[in-house]
Amino acid sequence: MQVLQYYRLQTPGMTAVLYQPLPGETLRQIASKEGFTWLQALPDLAGLIRSLHQSGIYFRSLHLGNIVVTPDNRMGLIDVADMRFLRAPLPRHLVKRNLQHFSRYIERENLNESFPMQALEQAVLPLQE
Repeated sequence: MQVLQYYRLQTPGMTAVLYQPLPGETLRQIASKEGFTWLQALPDLAGLIRSLHQSGIYFRSLHLGNIVVTPDNRMGLIDVADMRFLRAPLPRHLVKRNLQHFSRYIERENLNESFPMQALEQAVLPLQE
């Protein structure tokens, strides 16, 4: 992703970003294609989310429409203006909160029947309590 323009809005703390998105298709677009299975895609998706969380990145808008699979078959993010960066890996409560936002997206998009949310949670959540 390449930032083309950054705008400070009149409301304090509000910004807007114009960017050149990553090339490729969103995971949402790919998932709607014939022959797609979550069994194949889930390990890479879980790895991306774990990597974000381990890097201290909280991306509230994390959902299938904001995850791009690039032509070289790597996952990347778009629409990232609302990311928060912490100095340490995300605490468990923020990981759970991020997954709850993701789960609400799955529900809104009527993907509950096809998306393995429980498997994603098990792959992403740290084992310790």
